[in-house]
Amino acid sequence: DELKYDLERMTNDLNAEKKINKEIYGNQEENKKYTISSFLQSIFFEFEREFERQRFISENEFIKDVSFREMVDEMLNLQSWSKQKLRLWLQTDVPSYVISNVQGWDTKLCHRLWLGYHHRIINNKYEEEEEDE
Repeated sequence: DELKYDLERMTNDLNAEKKINKEIYGNQEENKKYTISSFLQSIFFEFEREFERQRFISENEFIKDVSFREMVDEMLNLQSWSKQKLRLWLQTDVPSYVISNVQGWDTKLCHRLWLGYHHRIINNKYEEEEEDE
């Protein structure tokens, strides 16, 4: 519920409606598949899938400290990466990061792309500062 609240708040704060309206093009029937709601549902589906996977872990595995820490780490990573997936779509200007692409990507890939996007920004800024000197 906390993740759902955070993601819905982010869509409002980051003007998701304006972003999606800019991306509407081509076949209207095709565009109906890509809404803010369907984007969030793709994130929640991945979260639920991980939750279900962990639900079937045996009690013996669950009580092991290492196993428990791994499960907690996986859920916390997934929560953080879900927010990065939303930001990847909403806050980047990369042409291929439109909702029709990002919605189908898993959160781990989006996490890596988000880090790469920021790495490029930092490198570009560094190169600009070197040119100014």
